[in-house]
Amino acid sequence: MTGRWPIGTRTAAAVPMAISAIMNDSSLLPGYNISFRIEDSSCEPEQGLRAIVGFQSVDVFIGPACSVVAEPAALLAKIWKKPIITYAASSNKFIDKNVYSTLATITAYARRSERYTPGFVLQILKAFKWTILAILSSSEVEWKTMAGKIRSVVESDSIKVSLFETYDNKSPGFETILTKGKDVTRVFLILCYINEVVSIMETAERLGMTNGEYAFITLDLNTDVFYKNGKWTGNEEWGSKFPNILNGIIDLSVYRPEISMEFKQKYRDMENKLEASIKAKLYNETSWYASFVHDSVRLFCLAVNDTISRGYEITNTSEVLMHMFNRRFQGESGHIFMENGTRIPEFVVGNFRNGSYKFVDDKTDLLQNGTGSVYHKIRLLHQPDIRWPGGSSTVPVSNPVCGFTGKDCHQEEEDADHLSIVLGVLGGFLLLTSILVVLIYAKRRTDEREDVCKKWIINYKDITPSDDHDDNYMMHCSFNQLNCQGSTTSILPASSSALGLVNGCLYQQRKISKGIFRGKVVLIKVAREGTSHLTESMKAQIRQACEIRHVNLNPYVGLCAEFPDVYIVSEYCAKGSLQDILRNDDFKLDWTFRMSFALDIARGMEELHKTSIGCHGNLKSTNVLVDSYWICKVADYGLQSFQENRLHTEETLRAQTALFWTAPERLRTNTSNTSPGDVYSYGIILQEIALREKPFSTSLLSPKEILYYVRKGITPHCRPQVPPDSAPASYMDLMKMCWDERPERRPTFCGVLKILKRINNGKTTSVVDNMLSMMEKYTNNLEAIVNERTKQLQSEKTKTDELLHKMLPRSIADHLKAGIEVKAEHYDSVTVFYSDIVEFSNITSHSSPIQVITLLNDLHSLYDTVMTRYDVYKVETSSDSCMVVSGLPERNGNKHAGEIASMALRLVAYLKTFKVSHMQGTTLQFRIGIHTGPCVAGVVGLKKPRFDIFGESVDITRQMEETGTAQRIHVSSMCKSVLDELGGFSVEERGLINIKGLGETMTYYLTGKVVEVARTPSLQ
Repeated sequence: MTGRWPIGTRTAAAVPMAISAIMNDSSLLPGYNISFRIEDSSCEPEQGLRAIVGFQSVDVFIGPACSVVAEPAALLAKIWKKPIITYAASSNKFIDKNVYSTLATITAYARRSERYTPGFVLQILKAFKWTILAILSSSEVEWKTMAGKIRSVVESDSIKVSLFETYDNKSPGFETILTKGKDVTRVFLILCYINEVVSIMETAERLGMTNGEYAFITLDLNTDVFYKNGKWTGNEEWGSKFPNILNGIIDLSVYRPEISMEFKQKYRDMENKLEASIKAKLYNETSWYASFVHDSVRLFCLAVNDTISRGYEITNTSEVLMHMFNRRFQGESGHIFMENGTRIPEFVVGNFRNGSYKFVDDKTDLLQNGTGSVYHKIRLLHQPDIRWPGGSSTVPVSNPVCGFTGKDCHQEEEDADHLSIVLGVLGGFLLLTSILVVLIYAKRRTDEREDVCKKWIINYKDITPSDDHDDNYMMHCSFNQLNCQGSTTSILPASSSALGLVNGCLYQQRKISKGIFRGKVVLIKVAREGTSHLTESMKAQIRQACEIRHVNLNPYVGLCAEFPDVYIVSEYCAKGSLQDILRNDDFKLDWTFRMSFALDIARGMEELHKTSIGCHGNLKSTNVLVDSYWICKVADYGLQSFQENRLHTEETLRAQTALFWTAPERLRTNTSNTSPGDVYSYGIILQEIALREKPFSTSLLSPKEILYYVRKGITPHCRPQVPPDSAPASYMDLMKMCWDERPERRPTFCGVLKILKRINNGKTTSVVDNMLSMMEKYTNNLEAIVNERTKQLQSEKTKTDELLHKMLPRSIADHLKAGIEVKAEHYDSVTVFYSDIVEFSNITSHSSPIQVITLLNDLHSLYDTVMTRYDVYKVETSSDSCMVVSGLPERNGNKHAGEIASMALRLVAYLKTFKVSHMQGTTLQFRIGIHTGPCVAGVVGLKKPRFDIFGESVDITRQMEETGTAQRIHVSSMCKSVLDELGGFSVEERGLINIKGLGETMTYYLTGKVVEVARTPSLQ
């Protein structure tokens, strides 16, 4: 746990703290206990390995904190097949999962993130408009590797690295390196630990480079253990120099949220308990790393919980790692995004000023591009707040106007004198010529811009949101080459860069919406994110695409440029995509329909191949739309500059299935779009049309295996299986020709149309013929669907009414259905029945939960059977008790007492012979109380309404039951009076009983009817 600094003693209590939180969460690891052991590695490989060997039986290793111990420890964990999570080690070797296959790193460092840090550095350089850079790097592996990665990325974006120096003990001093750098740039990227940064800045100060003309950029100073909370905590000698030496540095580091007071308090409480149990003195200070230790434990437990929930054992390391390596969750150390076992960093920009470290702005936005890959986006830097070396607030320039030595300005003055002489001679002629050329050029450019804007540039404010939000319209993305689906009801998001990481999902649904533009329904969706301007290539492609018009090509209306996002606007097709139509069993599609679909797509593709666009590149059933006239229109063609110039990765099942339409040659080499590749995609669509199922639907192979065999081209070639009787033989032959392995043997779309016409007996069906035929069949099919759904609706209504009448009295239920308010009502006289089983808890204590449920079901089923014979309403049941009332909601004079009394006598007859199925020889002992009096009744609740009664009569009835004796029906004097009026019932005096609300009153036992009641009447 510990290292060169007391990291372990600052973090040890986070382990039991995390375990306690997990054990208190009933949704995590139910039925499991978690134990832990702590050892001190002291950042010494020998001591660390001795400790870890003694831990071979554990399920997971948390730590060590130092790379020198973590590297061999991770290799041992790999051999033992044990997960290991390091919370502080920063070696960039850990990225190699072929070597460290069971290791996860939950702490992010800018210097270790080779995938993301170079791009972030590039954004910073662009934000300050720096084009020339010097890189000074330590020769240590992690810094040297990062320096090479940054150099490669910035040079690929036209930023010149004028000096690239890696130094070690044998290298020239910093003074030599900085002197050389002064002559080639004003911007220095320093890649090393803080002690060397201090030495470099001391040298820069001596050379006069801290006067505000030079910029110095560093990595990870904010996360270095020498610096904490704006105060120097390292070497005292450096500490005295810190305030002045580092002022003006721009530091790029990883976001570390402040530890909450709640976390600190819980940590201190747990620390006190841990000190007592391990009999060791802890540091008594909460470290950043404590939150990382806490999140390491939680990461492992979340992964184990997912593993056991899927039926696997905890010891199944590969399953645990699968749920751990790419998990997203909110931890104590912030939002955690794991990617292949490594935490994705969230960057911040810091500035040293006046002896302390200040954040320039909030942390970066973590977004995803069109392929689902993560990228960082800096916020607008508050540049005026930044202080540069020497206290200047002016951003240094990477290329001074007068050059790096200041001599260029003198040369420019001499050149200007010579130029003025030349211009003096030719001035008159050139002036007239220039004016004429400029006027002609300006006029043409103005005309071109106005013409272009009128044709395809759209202001999104001119688009009216559609009131008709068609949730069934499913549109599939093609610009990011993913088969994702989604819909939205807004035209454009409030923030057009708001595609972030949500709920742990890297592949996210594209925002697509409907609107009204110039009286027509249009579709708006994101074409590209994270762009600052439209390139000439983009402008040319959108012009070409918008000018194409064909009945089988879905036309583009224009483009909304709301930077940094760009939206494409196209015509709306009401019936969605071809895939939606084929997968919907409600649509009855005969071969006339299907051949029409195949012909429409082929016509559209033939026309597309004739245009300057040339080919589609992403043809699939989700990119073929069907309008309200059942005409297929190919969509999302052209606009290659708006897409990533590569196929997306196959990290998810959705991404893998999205490649089923891609030709083998493109899968193998990731080549650009070709016409034969479109024909291959068309062949896959023909299979979808024939079977009305997704590609490879009958294959037993996984999507990843299918793509492997298609890419390899192994004979026999991997293609969708289509039964011979699924389509005409000539149709099957065409389909196989289209997906031929060799591109040169696939037909053109002109040839495809000829074959389709032969299959269709030479008929060239017109659009109107297709429309009329399809509309007739669609109408007939729709009528059948409506009739069937009407029958289903009536059946469900009947079931609903029956259920409602079981829950509420019929008159009350009918009022609620009609929307009539049911007000509470007072009833002058009703009779209430209450029963309870004596010593029911004794029965349940000797029964299993299933047996208790079975007993209660039998008991209340008996109640329900008996009650159907009488004018009574069961108000409530609770376990073994039951309350019944008569005389409401429909009043029945004074018959209510007789109805309840008759029901009670019949119920007693059955209960005396009722047997407990799982306890032979056991009969139920019961008490029954009956009282007659006034009450109030009404409907209670909105979401789950219940008809209930209230009043003193309810309480008296309960007391009658409680003061009664087993196997007897206890009746109040009020109820006895009404029974006497009715006649036909026999009672016997019980005696005076003190009843709350009545005082001392005479009560009675109901013994029977004058007319003999059968002991066990038939239930039939």
